[in-house]
Amino acid sequence: DTRRPEGEESGGAASAPRASDAIPGTDDLLSLLVLLVAKARPRHAVSLAEYVDGFHALVGGGHEGELGFALANFLGAIQYIRSDAMLEVLEEWKVEE
Repeated sequence: DTRRPEGEESGGAASAPRASDAIPGTDDLLSLLVLLVAKARPRHAVSLAEYVDGFHALVGGGHEGELGFALANFLGAIQYIRSDAMLEVLEEWKVEE
């Protein structure tokens, strides 16, 4: 079979995907979420996250599926933002609270 996948050029060796073509994965999500939440500075983020976590655990049958994944990442982002490591980053970047 000489057919090539759509978008692949004919002739020559196959080239590796460029960094600009890479699709962000789940490993990139938490870093992006930390930046977004830190930039947004939501009011009462910790209490909101704890409320949603408790409600989801009661109604949703545990931390399963997409909602559980999103909630775990949101809670992780909030915990990191409140950590000493984040304060060090803010000091290094000279960002005022």
